[in-house]
Amino acid sequence: MAFPVPVILPHTVRMDLEAADDKNLISMIDQACEAGWMRVAVPSILDWQAPISRLGPGETAALALAVAMPEAVLLMDERRGRRAARMLGLATTGVLGLLYVGQTSRAPRQPGAGHS
Repeated sequence: MAFPVPVILPHTVRMDLEAADDKNLISMIDQACEAGWMRVAVPSILDWQAPISRLGPGETAALALAVAMPEAVLLMDERRGRRAARMLGLATTGVLGLLYVGQTSRAPRQPGAGHS
């Protein structure tokens, strides 16, 4: 499985991270956006309702973005969010799936090269 580039981060999730004052993660997001492989987006359907209640605003925004982008692979670890994605027919993966794809798609290391 390959992931589409850029990775789309819901604006709501970024705001949650800013509210939590997670400066390191915000810095990494900014760097990824500057490098061009991530962007922050607001769903065009602002009043969209997820098919399962009790989802947080971040999960709801991620689902709304994925619905608007059928070629997307939704990164969702929350059980309720994954269930909602299945109901909508969306492709999903979790963080472990993302790490697996990242690891298996790397260029082979040179003998004697250190781990990064």
